[in-house]
Amino acid sequence: MISVLIPTYNYDVRELVNNVHKQCVDTGIDFEISIVDDYSTNSLSCENNEKLSILSHVNYTKNKENLGRTATRNKLAVEATFEWLLFLDADVLPKDTMFISSYVSAINKEHECIYGGISYTDRKPNKELILRWTYGKQREVKTVSQRKKFPFDVISQNLCIRKSTFLKCNPEKYNAYGMDILFSYNLKMENIKMLHIDNPIVHHGLEDAVTFLKKSLNAVESTYNMEKEGLISNDARPLQRVYLKLQKGHGLLTFQKSFALVKKQTFKNLHSAKPSMRLLDAFKLSHFIKLKRNG
Repeated sequence: MISVLIPTYNYDVRELVNNVHKQCVDTGIDFEISIVDDYSTNSLSCENNEKLSILSHVNYTKNKENLGRTATRNKLAVEATFEWLLFLDADVLPKDTMFISSYVSAINKEHECIYGGISYTDRKPNKELILRWTYGKQREVKTVSQRKKFPFDVISQNLCIRKSTFLKCNPEKYNAYGMDILFSYNLKMENIKMLHIDNPIVHHGLEDAVTFLKKSLNAVESTYNMEKEGLISNDARPLQRVYLKLQKGHGLLTFQKSFALVKKQTFKNLHSAKPSMRLLDAFKLSHFIKLKRNG
């Protein structure tokens, strides 16, 4: 009935797999759990994850080279046994014990993709992780009604989807950070029938501020490159729409000059215990404007 697919890299997925495996068994469905390690360099996590193969219907394999998350997910999908795929990132855990049964109850012929949402713990993490935690709490955690306003905007950390639909929309040959942007855009272009339910995972794998800011700029660069290559429209993302609005009002140069005056303070704030999401937006917008100007 369902293939649970987990790509991992240098991460111990035992808690996640044991949790999901028990839920699948308790639900009484036909299932498989497939784990693909993307050529991890951490031998301990590999050894621990490999032991999961002793569980019924659990498969563990390791790539012979680092393929990246997108290609690894495509490999998992191609080799999956069942029609419905449940993608879970390695650093998440189901929020409750009804996680699998909630997806099973939602599966029907009317929808091709089911998104359960994301949550974060209420407890603040260490200072170096607060930026990523704050971003998750303010930008990624959304109610079902909020998600329905933009139904194709999904985060693939927790996504249940038909195999044929995933293979049609997944950008297999485009390997960069921020591929949910293109995946979501493809869902929209294909007019995929979406269903949003309240069935979140808890995201535990928080990066420090330095790593997260680097990834954020990489995602901006991915947006720029995908737009340039015609893979997405020039107004597919909020970032692009703000750029177009500034461009129309001849405000790009003014914005860049103003941001240059507060760039150091912005960088300091984003590494502080109270990071501003508006300043993060400005930080990314400035980078996007620079890419557009130099492109």
